[in-house]
Amino acid sequence: TSMHSMDNYYFSKLLPLIAESGVAAIANPLINITLQGRHDTYPKRRGLTRVPELMASGVTVAFGHDCVMDPWYALGSGDMLDVAHMAVHVGHLTALAVVAGVIEELPDDDRVELLGFLADERAADVLEAMNDDDAADLLSEMPAEEQERFLTLMEPDEAEPVRRLLRYDDLTAGGLMTSEPVILLPDATVAEALAMVRNPDLTPALAAQVFVVRPPQATPTGRFLGTAHLQRLLREPPSALVSGVTDTSLDPLGVDATLSEVTRHFATYNLVAAPVVDDNDRLVGAVSVDDVLDHLLPEDWRDRDRDAATAQAQAGDG
Repeated sequence: TSMHSMDNYYFSKLLPLIAESGVAAIANPLINITLQGRHDTYPKRRGLTRVPELMASGVTVAFGHDCVMDPWYALGSGDMLDVAHMAVHVGHLTALAVVAGVIEELPDDDRVELLGFLADERAADVLEAMNDDDAADLLSEMPAEEQERFLTLMEPDEAEPVRRLLRYDDLTAGGLMTSEPVILLPDATVAEALAMVRNPDLTPALAAQVFVVRPPQATPTGRFLGTAHLQRLLREPPSALVSGVTDTSLDPLGVDATLSEVTRHFATYNLVAAPVVDDNDRLVGAVSVDDVLDHLLPEDWRDRDRDAATAQAQAGDG
């Protein structure tokens, strides 16, 4: 919260140090916006740290719900949807990509509810900005008529990969996967591969390897050839071809592999991500370990954490 009130010059010196240290920032928008500036004359301080600037510098930023129920803030609900709704407003986080990122981190029911606050055309724009698998997961929670309405409003080239994902059963590799892993052709260099996995928008699991295929490069690709693991890429000269470091020993998953088969595959080979191919050995996507965990954990696991935090706060007040 104090960063909101820091001198700009001081903050400009502090920000790169925060980014270099790897420290993450957790803002609590509900209580922050209530407390800071309470006794100010006008103009009043807004009370939320400099979220856009932190994110732009590569700092991991999260939102929390502090003071769920105490003498300083009696309006706490423990509902992260309230937190997200406040954060996008007071943090000026209304750009499509940012709203999409917020929605992706919410539980399924809250995703649908937050999307419902938006006009249909705006909601379709947000769906386009989301990862294909997250957009498919969100739409799968809606009735078929609503799904089709949003898909029709999306640009055709943005809607097509989402439609493909919706065809698969939720608890299969096809239903779990993203259609946007890191993919390269065999004549790409190690330098190109490393440049691609440096993309800050990639999850750590998807950035841990590059999938090598025959043309075309976009999913569904040409024939899947193998995987170039990040650790191996780091040991090779930048000019080497990825075809020379591709691991062909691990079989890919089929689109119809069940959740239990996917889980055993990950455990057997100590994987954080695995390629998924169709019947013609074309790469159609990749399953990452976070996708697997989301489906193995109880549906209400986020709510359990929230309820435990609320109970702890109430016990402390008592």
